Amino acid sequence: MEPGKMYLIPSEECLREIRQAIADEFEKIKQEARHQQGEQLFYIAQVAKRLRKSHKTIKNMVLSGVIRSTKNGMIPESAVEEFLKGN
Repeated sequence: MEPGKMYLIPSEECLREIRQAIADEFEKIKQEARHQQGEQLFYIAQVAKRLRKSHKTIKNMVLSGVIRSTKNGMIPESAVEEFLKGN
């Protein structure tokens, strides 16, 4: 398919394309996580539970740069430790 052109696609084919795009994106996220020098990565919900804060609070801390995260929003263990130490 050419970018910028409109095509009529049967719904089954469209769903297949969407599923493949999601699978490809998920694979990129997994590969990025593997490249983090073996450091454990956490979801926002996991960090929120560990720090006894709300999901929204941790998300805002990530967005404001208080807690470091990867491009895909995962939080490295070292970032949690830095936050707990007050660095």
